[in-house]
This record gives sequence, structure tokens and C-alpha cells, in this order.
Amino acid sequence: MVAERAEVSVATVSYVLSGRAGGNTRISAATRRRVVAAADALGYVPNRQAQSMRTGRTHQVCLVLRHPHTPWSRAMAQEVSGTLGPAGFSTLILVDGDWETFLLRGGADGAVIEASADAVPRLEALAARGVSLVVHGAGALEPRGFDAVVSDESAACAAAMDLLTSRHRRVACLGGTDGARHTAYLQGLARAGLPVDPGLVRFTGPSREVAYRAAIDLLSGADRPGAIFAQSDLAAMAALWAAHRLGVAVPGELEIVGAGNTPEGAAADPPLTSAGPEAIFATIAGLLLSRLSGEASLPRVRAVPWTLHERATTLP
Repeated sequence: MVAERAEVSVATVSYVLSGRAGGNTRISAATRRRVVAAADALGYVPNRQAQSMRTGRTHQVCLVLRHPHTPWSRAMAQEVSGTLGPAGFSTLILVDGDWETFLLRGGADGAVIEASADAVPRLEALAARGVSLVVHGAGALEPRGFDAVVSDESAACAAAMDLLTSRHRRVACLGGTDGARHTAYLQGLARAGLPVDPGLVRFTGPSREVAYRAAIDLLSGADRPGAIFAQSDLAAMAALWAAHRLGVAVPGELEIVGAGNTPEGAAADPPLTSAGPEAIFATIAGLLLSRLSGEASLPRVRAVPWTLHERATTLP
């Protein structure tokens, strides 16, 4: 019935709803959308267990995220699930970090993995076994069998610091979990001829609660900073909440810059100025879908640059 409604062959329906490539026939995006729409209209639900036994595929993808509760990770999960769900894939989030064992045991057909360059041999081994992979955070590399999305944060973080130090002598740093971003903070102070004040640096990790308490402490003192460079949007929004709690006007009395350019930060009140990439989540989701669909065989590297997105937590 799905094939009849979509005006395609039964084989085409099978290929689309199973997430497989179309054999020697290329299935267009328009045809895929028509098949999915027909299946939805008819209330068709494929028997995934039977399909998995027949095809050896799980119809699942997993996200390997360092900190799954952050705005960055939530945005990634939303984009990947929203892109791959209509193609018949469920999205899992792996929280224990042992992605290699999970994927070697056939836990998912593909994965998005935040990994460093030292993980490349293991990633290549998984790709050789047919696991579709998109890797982010690996830095400069030449992947074999999987796709990589790389970003250069340095220029955008430098621009953020230059913006803040151009107007403030006391710029605090909140976060401290990322070496490159902390280095950008120190270098920004040095360019402005400002000393490093250890009392203005708070290492909060990926905890929203710890960042909030640290921001409350920073802003409660008599000599509070005029600006905060937060190493994540999570920490920046915690600082924004702390300012609201204490009645410190943003950006009039306190300027805040985050990192990551997440949708949650852009939707904050006021919208958060943030150093980060544009459309990186859609890029990653699109790469994974095309690889799972058999539309890609050679490894691809996508460079997604970071820029400073100026919004309402900094002065014009």
C-alpha cells in the first residue's frame, strides 16, 4: 500500500524505509520524502526486529557526547534525531563513553563521536567493519573510511576577548574545562596589557549548578568584574541567571560572552553573544545520513569555522 500511494516500486519502499542505499539505482531525496510521507499517512510501522534479523542492521545511530546534558549536546541530539528519524533511524545517546565496545558489538549502524586525534586508529577499524561514522573535535586529520567535521575556535575566541578587554579592565573567566579556550582568555589579557587575576578565574567544569554558584560569588563582591568570558554557553547562561538574581544589569553593568553558539544561548533572555560555528549540527547530521544511505564512500572533511555572534549580552 505504501508503494502504491507513493507511486514507486516495493523495492524502493524497502530501500527507503530500511535506510539502505538503492542498489544500482540512485533514489532521489524527493522520492525518499514521498515514500516517508506515504508511510506516515498510512500509519505504517516497520517491524524493526524482523528487518534487523534479515539485513543485519539495527536502524539505530548513537551519539557519543562528552557531556550529554549541555546545550551543545542537546542541540546535537535534536538535529540528528530530527534528520535521521524520518529516514527510519532511532537516535541513542551513549553516556558511559565506551563507544568502541558498543559499536563493535553491533549496537548501532552509525555514530556521531566527539573524539581526539589519538582515537583515529580505532575509528578507522570501526569504519572498516561497515559502521558509518562522523567525527567531530578530532582536529586536523585525514580520515580513512569516515567523515570528520573540524573547527578552528581560536580567531572567534580571540575576537570575543578583544571585544571585552576593549571596554573592561576586569574580565573574569568561567568554565575552565577546555585548554584552548582558557589559552584564548590568557592571550586576550596579554594583548590588552592586563594582568591575570587568579580571583577572576573559576574552573566550573560542565556543571550548570557549579557555574551558577561561581558566578554568584564573582558578582557578589565589591569589586565585581565588568565582563565574563565563559568557555561554554552553559557557563554563560549560568552567569546570566546569576546576574538576574543579583540585579546586575546585562549588558549595561556586565557583559557576557559564551562559546558554542547554541540554539539555547541564542534563545536566552537576553540573547547570548557567543563565539561558535554556524549550522554545525545540520552539517554533521547531513553527513551521517548520506553515509548511512550509501551516498558516500570516500571520507570527507568539512571545515566549519567559528565566528563571534554578537547579540544582546554585549554592548553594541
